[in-house]
Amino acid sequence: VVKIPDLCFYGCNNLSSVTLPETIIEIGEQAFGYSESLNTIDFPSSLQRIGTFAFVNCSISSAILPDGCLNIGTYAFSQCGNLQTVHLPETLTEIPEGCFNYTPSLHSINIPSTIIRIGNGAFSKSKFTSLKLPEGLLLIEDYGITECESLTSLELPSTLISIGNYGLFGLSALTQLTVNTTDPSNILTGTDIFYATPYGNVTLNVPMGTMLLYSVKNPWSNFEKIVEPITINLT
Repeated sequence: VVKIPDLCFYGCNNLSSVTLPETIIEIGEQAFGYSESLNTIDFPSSLQRIGTFAFVNCSISSAILPDGCLNIGTYAFSQCGNLQTVHLPETLTEIPEGCFNYTPSLHSINIPSTIIRIGNGAFSKSKFTSLKLPEGLLLIEDYGITECESLTSLELPSTLISIGNYGLFGLSALTQLTVNTTDPSNILTGTDIFYATPYGNVTLNVPMGTMLLYSVKNPWSNFEKIVEPITINLT
């Protein structure tokens, strides 16, 4: 067996645990979707592809994806309300649309250095408190990271070139935002990217010598506290 077929275990509400054999390369679309009692699954090292909506509305608590996994389908882990821990391998290049949409228990995830795109609605309602996005990331699409109300610290890489409409909205607990781009004009920003994020509560940390650039460039100029590193010359 090399593939779990599309819809194979869709809606199997008595299914609680799955161990997949080391021959499995692909998990098909909606293969375990709406199997609401499924709380444990072991992904084999052979796995390369996970289909669209593959685990939507399951009860799994962790998703430890193997090195060699190349592709995750849209909404693959959407509405997994018990999902707490995710490990993504360095073989992925994107976190697709809706992948972790409405995952209110998700508190631990790594974002590999190979990721260049965070898709539309990739994260919402997640519980992580700190998130550092890797150098190499280019795009955060519309609603990319939204309503993560436990997130207090967020770091954006110098490689980022675009944040879509409402890309970072509803980060109501945010207190520290670090942006590593030396020229904010290099980041194309959509409509209200920080909508419902309290500008007055957030310290915007920017590279040395760039505070003035950020202070006159929308939307960064909305932050009331913009700081850059202080250097002390002891000579």
